[in-house]
Amino acid sequence: MKLHPDVFLRKEFDDSGILMRRSDGKVFYLNPISVLICEVLESNVDEATVIQHVRDHVKGVPENLADDVHAFLSQLRGAGLITEEE
Repeated sequence: MKLHPDVFLRKEFDDSGILMRRSDGKVFYLNPISVLICEVLESNVDEATVIQHVRDHVKGVPENLADDVHAFLSQLRGAGLITEEE
């Protein structure tokens, strides 16, 4: 999976960010962990890679990290922001 080609990520100075869908200008606001996830989604990766990327870059991740990442990716899918295509 990866970010949809119609979507771009902009990281802000405070490590938060936005995803913007070019086709309609809709903006999605992201916290720093969500930005980290979206950065790895700029390449074609699987969910396990996303989870490991967060574990590698964030201290003190919760035990339910996999569930949280899965839920966030489901939200991105539902909004049409990621694609399963290569």
